[in-house]
Amino acid sequence: MAWTCPCGASNGDNRQSCRACGRPLFQHQAGQQFPYSYPPQPTFGAAARVAAGWTLGIVGVIVVILFAIGSFSGFFSALSTSGNAGYKVEVCVTFNGSTICRDGAGATRESAERVGIDLACTDFGRGMTSFVQCEQNAPRQVHWKSPSGGTGTTANSKYSVGQEFSVGYWSYRLNGAIWMPAIGSAGAPELPDAAFLVLDITVRNDDRSASTLPPFKLLDANGREYEESSKAIFLDNAFGILTSLNPDVSKRGFAVFDVPANRQYVLSVSGGIESGKSALVTFAGPENGSQNVTPPAVQ
Repeated sequence: MAWTCPCGASNGDNRQSCRACGRPLFQHQAGQQFPYSYPPQPTFGAAARVAAGWTLGIVGVIVVILFAIGSFSGFFSALSTSGNAGYKVEVCVTFNGSTICRDGAGATRESAERVGIDLACTDFGRGMTSFVQCEQNAPRQVHWKSPSGGTGTTANSKYSVGQEFSVGYWSYRLNGAIWMPAIGSAGAPELPDAAFLVLDITVRNDDRSASTLPPFKLLDANGREYEESSKAIFLDNAFGILTSLNPDVSKRGFAVFDVPANRQYVLSVSGGIESGKSALVTFAGPENGSQNVTPPAVQ
C-alpha cells in the first residue's frame, strides 16, 4: 500500500497528512493511478437556503430601522438645541409637486436649517420612506432671518393691552390684568404663596394643524422669568398646560401667575418652538393701577 498526496510530495508510509502541504493522504495500491482530486464540497440544501434568505431579510430590516432611528434622532437632537437659538431661518421644501415652508432655529446654522427641513418634510405626512426621501433629496430654499445667517437673537417685538398681533404660528391679545388675593370657590379659596396676577388673554392658532398652546411667562425689570402657577386649575376658564386648539380656532381664558406684588412685569408670549419667535406685551402694574377686568364667561 502507498500513501499519496495530490501535491505530489513523497510521504512514505503510515502518515495521515502530507508533510509538505498538510492535506490528508489517500491510500492506494502500489502502481495504481491516483485520482488527483478531492471529493466535491458540500452544498446548501433547500432548508439551509431558506434559513439564509430569512437571515438576510432580517438584517435588511434592522439596517432600515437603524437608519430611520438615526434620521429621527438627528431631528429631535436638532429640536433640543432650538431653545438656545442664535440662528433663525425659513426653509421651503418642494416634494412631490408641493412646497411647504417652515421656520427653524438652533444654536448653529446647521441645526437651525435641519429643524426647518425636518419640520417641512414631516408636514408632508406620507410615512417614513417619504420622510427620508424628502429629507435627503428634496430641493429647498433657505432664507436666513438674521444678518449673514444670524449671529445673535433679534429683539422681541413689544405690544400693549388690547392690541392683537401675530407671532410665529399664534395670534394673541392681552385684554387686561387683575391682582387677586385668592382664587377658587368662596367656600374653599386657594391662597397664593405671594400674590395672584391673573391675565385675561385671547389666543388663536394660525398653524396648519392642531397645536398645543405655548406656555406664558412674565419678566420683571431685572430680567427674571416667572412661569404660570400650577394653582391655575382652581380658576374656571384658566389655560392649562395641555390646552390645544385646531387651526384658526380662538379661545379666551386666564393665565395665572403667583408672583411678588411689588414689581413691574411684562408678558412674554411664544410663536411656537418651531418658529423661534416671541413677543412682549406691556401692561399696567400694581404701582400705577392695575387694569381690573371681569373674568370672561366660559363659552
